[in-house]
Amino acid sequence: MLQVPGSPVPEIEEIRTFVNAPPVTYITGTVDNREGAKTIRVAAMSIFTPEGREVKYEEAFKYIGELLDKVPKDTPFQQRGKFSDVANSYLDPIPPLAVKDFVLAGPEVPSQITGITFSLSGTFTPVPAEPAR
Repeated sequence: MLQVPGSPVPEIEEIRTFVNAPPVTYITGTVDNREGAKTIRVAAMSIFTPEGREVKYEEAFKYIGELLDKVPKDTPFQQRGKFSDVANSYLDPIPPLAVKDFVLAGPEVPSQITGITFSLSGTFTPVPAEPAR
């Protein structure tokens, strides 16, 4: 299940504003891996427009890492540690038999969408999104 766009994520927004990074759009969703045989992690998502343009969204863990790179070097360790704590809270994969939420970040969502694909950790080929059953 996806929420496109999703609601702002308060703990990520707090650190984004700390480094004065530009606003982002969040995509939130839930992966139901109860019938899966492998542990997965949603690494990225692409939205495609009618013109064939691809708009990419990255996992929260990676996005927060990019924000951490913008933290001034003289920032106290405790403040820098908050970035790591928030990032690590989005790192856990989804094991078989589990249902788990995920967060992605990226640019504004296009007004028209013709397709969505997901890049899952450990795979080379994006997986197309399917309507909920």
